[in-house]
Amino acid sequence: MIAHTSEDRLQAVTPVAWRFGGHLGARIDAVLEKRILGDFAWREIYPEAEEAFRTRVDDRIQPGKGLWQGEFWGKWMLGALATQRYVRSPQLRGHLAKAIDGLLSTQDENGYIGTYHDPSFLGRGTWNVWGRKYTLWALMEGYELLGDERILVAARRFFDHLASEVGPDAVPILESGTFDGVPSSSILRPLLLLHRHTEEEKYLDYAQYIVKQWAAAESGRPDILRKCLSGVPVHEWFENPLQWGKAYEYLSCVEGLVELHRLTGESSYLIAAERFHASLMAHERNPVGIISFHDKFCGSARLRNGMSEICESIHWSRLSYELFLATGDTRYADEFEQTLYNAVLVAPNQEGTWALRRLRLSHEHASAPKHCKLEHHHCCVDNLPRGFMQAADIAVLREGAGVNVVLYNDGQGEVALASGAALGIGIEGGYPRNGTVRISLRLAEAEAFPLRLRIPQWSTCTTVVAPDGATSQAFPGGWFEMSRKWRDGDVVEIRLDMSARVEFFDARGLGDDDPLVRTAVQQWANLPVFMPEPTIRLSVEEAQPQRPAILVQRGPLVLARDLRLGDEDVCATLPQDAAGAPVPRLEERPAPDGVWLAWDAWFGDNTPPVPLCDFSSAGSTWDKNTSLFNTWLPLP
Repeated sequence: MIAHTSEDRLQAVTPVAWRFGGHLGARIDAVLEKRILGDFAWREIYPEAEEAFRTRVDDRIQPGKGLWQGEFWGKWMLGALATQRYVRSPQLRGHLAKAIDGLLSTQDENGYIGTYHDPSFLGRGTWNVWGRKYTLWALMEGYELLGDERILVAARRFFDHLASEVGPDAVPILESGTFDGVPSSSILRPLLLLHRHTEEEKYLDYAQYIVKQWAAAESGRPDILRKCLSGVPVHEWFENPLQWGKAYEYLSCVEGLVELHRLTGESSYLIAAERFHASLMAHERNPVGIISFHDKFCGSARLRNGMSEICESIHWSRLSYELFLATGDTRYADEFEQTLYNAVLVAPNQEGTWALRRLRLSHEHASAPKHCKLEHHHCCVDNLPRGFMQAADIAVLREGAGVNVVLYNDGQGEVALASGAALGIGIEGGYPRNGTVRISLRLAEAEAFPLRLRIPQWSTCTTVVAPDGATSQAFPGGWFEMSRKWRDGDVVEIRLDMSARVEFFDARGLGDDDPLVRTAVQQWANLPVFMPEPTIRLSVEEAQPQRPAILVQRGPLVLARDLRLGDEDVCATLPQDAAGAPVPRLEERPAPDGVWLAWDAWFGDNTPPVPLCDFSSAGSTWDKNTSLFNTWLPLP
């Protein structure tokens, strides 16, 4: 493996040695057991994904356009490979090796692996290269985990065949699929992994060809690098963003720029990714961690009736994670955590067997339908295990000779210090229900090193207690560093400010008659809800209007109203005492079945409290009759 040309400030712990406890850990374990580890997963879920590479019907089922069965093997395998790094199961490792062998047995002599009968069926509207992107990505991470050189050889043959069909001397990559070639060119990140492991310059040359093509299209789109560097809001890059602004795919391309920065040292690639992230934070992002409307960048922060794809939140987390590693800036970790506890944690059903396709901010979420004629796969469902495993990647990181604690959910793990000694870390306290977190250290011998704690921006008053009882105040939004000689059994306590906060929705940006609002209302209302049967349950009248509202937050959690809390009208206007959006006083209350955490929000002493629960529990029954919910609370 070649060395990084540009070193990240933070380094992931490899292999991942972290396991979550508490509510988050239980939800993760349920999803992994049902979707990856259990017998049903290997008897029914996985074989269907591999079989698509034998039947090759994507261009036959939908002639002239093509489907995307080819993405599911790669997406599912990436989640399974990440799960193996998390659970370290000999049985799962064996399953993974057998699965990759199964896929490689479908490889043609010319190197092609795919789900299109005609691999050269690459025109506009197809998902051919997109599917191959996920195959290449899973092969590269499979090689990293298993170390089997046959995988690397097959991956090289695979991409070399693709490059003979798509590239400088063949079909231009921006003409090889949907949405101006953005899905196809998102192969950038796995391609750079291939370059990293082979050190062959032709793969780096191809990656730079992709970036140059962005600026060379006759239509002007997608022009990703230059537009990112310009600082112009993404939804203003070109006209009619609802036609081109496919959020998930753009995020994947920009993630590739961060890796290209690592390999080349070219600062503009990292700067572009940072400005892209900042633009989405300012113009697209909703506090629950959704960054588009109905999978398009359209300035969606201006819309109150939010609706977004789970895949987008997972790849938004990926971009936040990559920028966090590169820069060490805790703002990216804050955003990762906010997205994890809201938009990602809301996704699975109670059993962990399936997931949402679209999350809404009120009324009812939309679960994933069956995709591409397959029984057990959907893009958001297959992406979810990987989305959760990203939390294990970021929980504890290394920086130089020190260790950085990033997430405070209950859990435990082990980190190798710069000296080579093993440092065991345990976290307890019931975060984020509670704000007092205890971090205990296990060491065979005392050793000096810096321990750094992430202080979230929302914690305005944070106290850190050292093992000797000395207390210090930590500033919000940064690192608190403790450099000392640590001993086995040392405990550090961090007391975070869990006071309620509110965010105000400014209705002056767009009125009810704005074309974007009218389109969003129609799409919001007419999205089918697929559980238990396809049906449209919402009306235009139920869509939330563009009027002033507040959203209540506590720590990293967004709170919402829910029918199960005894709240008869979850969309009712708040009491008059809430005028001007004062911060409510929260009192924890017993949570009903299926709800993680619940509070009474007191907006005044003379009005009844408003019952709220964590957003990830709101609407979690996927049934309007039992779990109607609402997040933006209308002001009087």
